[in-house]
This record gives sequence, C-alpha cells and structure tokens, in this order.
Amino acid sequence: ENTLPLPGIQWELNINKAQAAKFGVNISSIGSIVQMMTRGTRVSSYMPADSDEELDILVRFPKAFRALNMIDNLYVVAGANNSVPLSTFVNIIPTPKVNMIQRIDGKRILKVSADVEEGIFAADKVTALKQYVKQNPLPENVEITFAGQDEDSKESISFVLKAFAIAIFLMLFILLAQFNSFYDTFMILFSILLSTIGVMLGLVIMRDPFSIVMTGLAIVSLAGIVVNNNIVLIDAYNEIKNKVSDPFDALIRTGLQRLRPVYLTTITTVLGLVPMALKLNIDFINANITIGSPSMQMWSAFSKSVIFGLGFATILTLIVTPCMILIGVNTRAKFKYWWKNKRRKDIEL
Repeated sequence: ENTLPLPGIQWELNINKAQAAKFGVNISSIGSIVQMMTRGTRVSSYMPADSDEELDILVRFPKAFRALNMIDNLYVVAGANNSVPLSTFVNIIPTPKVNMIQRIDGKRILKVSADVEEGIFAADKVTALKQYVKQNPLPENVEITFAGQDEDSKESISFVLKAFAIAIFLMLFILLAQFNSFYDTFMILFSILLSTIGVMLGLVIMRDPFSIVMTGLAIVSLAGIVVNNNIVLIDAYNEIKNKVSDPFDALIRTGLQRLRPVYLTTITTVLGLVPMALKLNIDFINANITIGSPSMQMWSAFSKSVIFGLGFATILTLIVTPCMILIGVNTRAKFKYWWKNKRRKDIEL
C-alpha cells in the first residue's frame, strides 16, 4: 500500500486578481458563482422537526449547466449595471489529483507499506531494499527513511544494549568491591561471552530467528546466572588455596566441592524452562494442556535462548574458569620470579 495520489486530474481555477480589480469585481462573488456551478452556494438553513441539527439550503444551477465548459458562458456583476464574462479573469488549469498531503516536520512525505509472505523475514527484505537504494541513488530532494518494523527494531536494540551495558557496569563494580582483583572480575565477566556464544549456537541449531527483544533479554538474564556460577567457583578457590599449597590441587578440590551446586542450578533452571520452550501452556485449575498457544510464541524464543546459553556456559565454566585461574597463578609466579631476579641483579651491579 502507498499514499501516492490516485490516477486522475483535478481542475484548479486561477483568478487574476489584478484584472478583477480593474473591473471592480469582488473575489467572493466569483467564488459564489463557481460554487453554484459545482456543489452549490449556501443561502440559508432550517431546522426540521425530526432533526437535532440544522440543514443547509443550497442553490445551484440545473444539472445541464453544471459543466466546466459553462464557465465561458457565465457573467459576473461588475459595477452598478455592467456584467463581465467570468473567463476574462478566471483560467481553468488541469493538475494531478491529490487526495491528501501529509507532512512531517514541514517535509512532504509519501508512505509505502507492505507485508511479507509466511516464512520470509521482514529484516531480510529491509536489508535488500537498503542495498537497492544504495545502488540506485534518488534525486537530491528525495530522502528515504525506513520506519515500521525497522524503526521498532532500532529502538529495541538501543534498549537492550543500554540495559546490558548498565548490568555489566553494576556487576563490574560489585565484583571489584568483593574480590578486589581485576583478573578475578575479568574471569567472571568472561562467562557472559560464553553464554552469548551458546545462545547463538542454539539459534543456529534450532534454525530460529534472532528476536531482538526476547533473545536480547535472554542474554541479559543469562548474565546474572552464569556470573553466579563463576562467583561460586572463584570464591571457593580463594578459600581453599589458603589451606592447600598446590594451586592445581586446590582447583581439583574446588571442582569437586562446587560441581553439584553449579549443575543443580543449571538443571533446575533448564527443566523449569522446558515447557515454555516446547510452547506448552499448562492450566492446573482446569486440568488442560495446550501446545503452541499464541501467548507462548514470544516466550519460546526467550526460554530456548536461556537453555542453550546456560547449558553451554555451564559446561565451559567448569573447564575454562579453572584453566584461567591456573594461568593467572602461573603468570603471577613467573612475574614474581622475574622481578625477584631482576632486583637481585640490580643490587649486585
């Protein structure tokens, strides 16, 4: 659909005001004569007994005289006793028919809207249209702006990115205050990247589209869950390493102690989201189960993203986080050894 003018013409009557002034013709009288030839001139009104509103009384020429070519035969009063042909100072010009002119911020606009067939994503079509516009430049006074779903998507992306940035900042601040270590904080926040990768892999496996709102909210929600798993591991390691001299042995004990809490958190969360992922709507009061209800379509994308992201991040958390801890311990030990030898050589010199 579009708001382009419908095919056709409309007639404009241009009045030469200077010429009309020479003959002493009033512009309003010209308008009255033209109205009598078209829709009629209002002369009065009356209130019928069976109506609450007044009705206009219109006067116009007989139907045989209601034509544009009759304007050459019409006369208008000029002065006291003179009459002048209307065509002397009135010209009829055909112009393209315009039903309504729309403007935004003073600019005239035309709207074009369309739906996509089932199985086709609107975002793909918008991308193709943008590419077509780049390859086929428009005149300088014409500008194309994509609205509708594309505009809503940009607003949703902006909201999700702001929420994600605020969440990361708050977690960074709290983790630094808790562990007093940039490296530990980095390890914990690195798990958010792992969960995001898991979400993307889940979308590829299930062949689902990326929902900006629901998938984006799932990524933000996953940040809190996977960060909690890493906090459990790192906090337990920091306590055990004070009792065990060997860092590797401390990591093994940490994994054995915290394996159950981490997996229980993951399993309970995943099992709780499985009904929504399968689009199951369970009504416990009426003992009714429905599949694929419209209310579950939106939450299905959210739950699938959380399930895949959490499962992927949990498995890698128990592998990547201990490895990163051991890398940090070895790196600090090598740095201390290098610094110690460097100071010793400086003292000898």
